Amino acid sequence: MEDRINTLKFLVNRLWQFDKRFFFYYFLDIVLKIFTPLYQLFVSVHLISLLMKETSLLLFSKQVFILIVGLIFLESLKTVLMTTLEKHNDIFRINVINDVLIQRINLDYPLLIGSDAASLYDNASNALGNKEEALIGILSNFAEVMIALLSVLIYANVLSQLSVIFILLLILMVGGLLVIKHFQNKLLQKNRPLHAINSTKFNYLNYTMGDQRVAKDVRLYSMSTWFKDIFDQLWLEYETIVRPENQWKRIEGFFVVLMLVIMMGVAYQQSVVEIRANQMEPQNFLIYATMVTMMASNITTFINTSANFFLQNEKLISLYRYFNQKPVFNHQNKEAIPQKIETIEFRNVTYTYPNADKPTINQFNLRIKKNEKLAIVGENGAGKTTLIKLLLGLLKPDQGEILINGINTREFKIEDYYRLFAPVFQDNYLFTFTVKDTILQGYAFDLKRYKHVLDQSGLKKVIDQLPQGDQTSIVREVDNQGVHLSGGQLQKLKLAQALYKNAPVLVLDEPTAALDPISESEVYQNYLKFSKDKIALFISHRLASTQFCDRIIYLGKGQVVEEGSHVDLMKKEGAYYQMFATQAYYYREHLDEERKSEEMIEQGGLI
Repeated sequence: MEDRINTLKFLVNRLWQFDKRFFFYYFLDIVLKIFTPLYQLFVSVHLISLLMKETSLLLFSKQVFILIVGLIFLESLKTVLMTTLEKHNDIFRINVINDVLIQRINLDYPLLIGSDAASLYDNASNALGNKEEALIGILSNFAEVMIALLSVLIYANVLSQLSVIFILLLILMVGGLLVIKHFQNKLLQKNRPLHAINSTKFNYLNYTMGDQRVAKDVRLYSMSTWFKDIFDQLWLEYETIVRPENQWKRIEGFFVVLMLVIMMGVAYQQSVVEIRANQMEPQNFLIYATMVTMMASNITTFINTSANFFLQNEKLISLYRYFNQKPVFNHQNKEAIPQKIETIEFRNVTYTYPNADKPTINQFNLRIKKNEKLAIVGENGAGKTTLIKLLLGLLKPDQGEILINGINTREFKIEDYYRLFAPVFQDNYLFTFTVKDTILQGYAFDLKRYKHVLDQSGLKKVIDQLPQGDQTSIVREVDNQGVHLSGGQLQKLKLAQALYKNAPVLVLDEPTAALDPISESEVYQNYLKFSKDKIALFISHRLASTQFCDRIIYLGKGQVVEEGSHVDLMKKEGAYYQMFATQAYYYREHLDEERKSEEMIEQGGLI
């Protein structure tokens, strides 16, 4: 309940900050939608009264003109308000969508990983999906609830003057509808998983039937009848699910009609009695008869929209929680970022991923010296990438501490801390930018530095071959004029990006996994050459980089299993030796197969 209230406060505050005039338009729209039907009823009754009094045609015409002008004014104002609110709601929704995306960019990395984080983001995004969804839906539902509730109170007050029985009938109708809604909601809650399963099957069937990759099998194996049988079965399942739901809808409809007939009967009976007793003007009968229908309609609307309001409120909680996540890292200036890094140290660092049973990094200790070239190797799942994410400030240790020049990294403002590192990851996602923009990544342009980086990385030769030089786009899927870079070219681009940042620590997290061993070795040697005055960390489960490094640590189950230079570890003939020997054997065997293939081509040619 607290979250529901906080969510509504969150929405009101957002609307107030966005446009304070909204509330004036919003509540004026509610007042007009309540008042307009009453005014229309008043016009009808007043005109009948004038006719019964045999008013002159001129006076009658003037009265009609004034009343119609008033009605036109009200309807025009309603239309203007509706258009204004729709425009406001669209802009507000787009504004919040933009805020969600900005929030996602600025959220601390730990708040983006794990199934709970993914679910929260998906639910927050779904709340903004369209005009009927939670963010805008709750505004329209609340307006409908208020209009229906206030209208019912007005009509009940008028009708109670005719007979107190209407108050009892009102209570009976509301109570009956609440009972029916209770059973309806209980059934809908029970059927929700069944609907989800059935809908998923339908969507998958439609997707499969429309997939051109399946088209050959459908025709060659005569699957059309089979698909139709599946469709019919799914439709039968759907009908079985909705049948009891439709029965409750029919019960609700019958109950509303029954109560409407009873109230109309009471209104007719009481009106006739009072007209005969000269206690009521005949034209006032129209007021009571019309209000009975209007009250019954608004009671039904009130019950239905109230349920929708609470449902939308429930959906909107995810958006409130998304914007109110507590930061994981320090975002305040406490310690100045060092200009030079003398040491990096891990002390008893432990980290466990969300929803995981065992720690990925466990009581880990390591000290990295100034300008050291360190290779971190091990099998897949050993914790290499997790270790780097901890160092980069993407993850926060559950236990232990990471120190830069003896200072705990928690003391640094995280945005400043990120400036210490120039990482190159295995999963290289590219924006549809030009080559130049991809290298700069938002940093200020320095022509001298830019040219130096192009020469250092070897990217200049690549750019010279591109149709538009460094103004060439590099994501063809988005820009059909773009180019698709090869693995080696992409590595040169990522190297140029890292070099342009010019951070004191260069981090290479398996960036060459998609390259062949020879190309991989060449790339690592280039990286090594450019990291002369930097700390450089080379992370890989392949060992092309290790022989060039000052030190190697072999990681296993989140701990250091072996440590030393390439020569030292080969002498030990331990885990590192076994991995190196296995990879060397694979490469030699692969090379021998290529040589045999070349010999066969030279001797016999191609058939």
